[in-house]
Amino acid sequence: MWEDSIIVEIRQAREVYAKKHGYDLRTIYQSLKAREKSEEGKKVSFPPKLISTIEQGVEQLRPTNLAGVG
Repeated sequence: MWEDSIIVEIRQAREVYAKKHGYDLRTIYQSLKAREKSEEGKKVSFPPKLISTIEQGVEQLRPTNLAGVG
């Protein structure tokens, strides 16, 4: 079976990190959040999209004339 070397590497790193924190999800989460706070650099976040905005976009994508299709 073919294995992706990048996926294998990621899984190994995840295992090492989990083992380092005793496989405790709360400890892993707290460690990641602390690391996130200590890193410098601009953080990017986007405002949530409203459902009405998404629905309008979908309506614009729908064909208006289906004559001759089929």
